[in-house]
Amino acid sequence: MQRQRPGIRAICAFTVALCLLPGLALRTKAQRPTLLTESPSTAGKGRLSAGVGVEYLEKNKVTPLRAPSLLWRFPVTRNYLGVGEIVDVVLDWRGRLFAEQGTGRRVSDWGDISLGTKIRLLREKRSHPAFGILYLVKLPNTSRDDLLGSNATDFFLSFLASKTFTEFELRGNLGLGILDDPENPHSQLDIYTMSFACTFPLGSAPQLLLEWAGFLGPHRDQAKFVARYGIEVSVARVTWAVFGSFRVIGDEKDFGTAFDYSETWGVGILVRKEFKLW
Repeated sequence: MQRQRPGIRAICAFTVALCLLPGLALRTKAQRPTLLTESPSTAGKGRLSAGVGVEYLEKNKVTPLRAPSLLWRFPVTRNYLGVGEIVDVVLDWRGRLFAEQGTGRRVSDWGDISLGTKIRLLREKRSHPAFGILYLVKLPNTSRDDLLGSNATDFFLSFLASKTFTEFELRGNLGLGILDDPENPHSQLDIYTMSFACTFPLGSAPQLLLEWAGFLGPHRDQAKFVARYGIEVSVARVTWAVFGSFRVIGDEKDFGTAFDYSETWGVGILVRKEFKLW
């Protein structure tokens, strides 16, 4: 008898959550969406925007065979600490990684931590969008042994823009990544990152999230893009987001870190709350 993949149970659970969340929503505007595309807006001086969640990612096939074919990330976290009105310190952690390789072997490791700074350069006005910049450094926390990470330090620079039109918001990010090449020691790879997103209301409270994100590498087979979608609501000053993704462009081979835009499909839940620290 064929063994049931964990992904089937995950799909059922997240489908139920998608159906229930809109009914729980209060009449309040949702906070920052669960998007890869960053907004130029900042948390505000003395404020912390903290998010924690879980993600499940899967591929139909893997290259090479000992690469991960499915992956759980828990707890995924993305936090913004407002050290000034226009400056955030960013902490991103992929959490604990639980994977199954194409061979059927199960492996686990700690996910990479990324530290960065986001600066809002220009506040949005009726005549122009908001603009910002984000510097992010990924630390070499995840080992390369099980092909879950690159075990390398990478640098990312992104230019951020967003514009609000009545109820919906458009975002765009363009940037550059300087990565150590895990397959060729003492060499680096430069990639161009880009993403675009739109958020708009569904009825009185929930927000629909739509996104297209990925990167272009130095070689033809290193272009990878995914489409993401989700629903976000706010309940008792806590923002809940349920989201999914599927690969649009590119193959299943990982580019340094496991499941960086290489998943066949994925789902996730993230909870976010903002705190006033000082």
